[in-house]
Amino acid sequence: MKYLSLLILLSLTSCILPDTVLKKDVLHTAPKNIRQLINCDSQFVLNLKGPTIQKDMLAFISLQNFLNKNEISHEILTGKHMMIKLKDIIQFERGSEKVSKGYLSRLNLIGKHLSKNRKIDTIVSGHTDNTGSIILNDALSLRRAQEVKEILTFNNGVSADSIFTLGYGKHIPLCKNKTKIGKACNRRAEIFFISSND
Repeated sequence: MKYLSLLILLSLTSCILPDTVLKKDVLHTAPKNIRQLINCDSQFVLNLKGPTIQKDMLAFISLQNFLNKNEISHEILTGKHMMIKLKDIIQFERGSEKVSKGYLSRLNLIGKHLSKNRKIDTIVSGHTDNTGSIILNDALSLRRAQEVKEILTFNNGVSADSIFTLGYGKHIPLCKNKTKIGKACNRRAEIFFISSND
């Protein structure tokens, strides 16, 4: 985990690492202080012919650079896999799975990038507010996720096999369902990107 964290941190600062970082001497190779990290001394050079993990990391860094360049707010999630969560959620009208036009341009932009970057898988999770039955909300939330997937695949040529959809119904609210604003906040889809296992 410490290796992955270091790689992600360095990628955010535009550092390029040597292949020795992927070996056990990461603490001897990595920048020793914040100044070296910010300045990213020229001694750090990446071997592009290295192991698969480096290619996966490059795909992940490419995605981060794309998101930053296009001012798409996101956060890096730590864990077993390299993962990015978009902070911008896609909101829906009550009872609807149709993505509003305001989100289409951003989804198409993301889709075009993903169609060129096959090392990234996408997870789309759909959610609802607490209005209606559990069965209705579970089905609606899945349809919302599938609608986002449809936009990414149909309009942009992203492989359908690289996008996974989940419907959580009302079970994972972002906001309290006590007000109209809270309910609107919970009618959403969220997008996560994860380094592909292929």
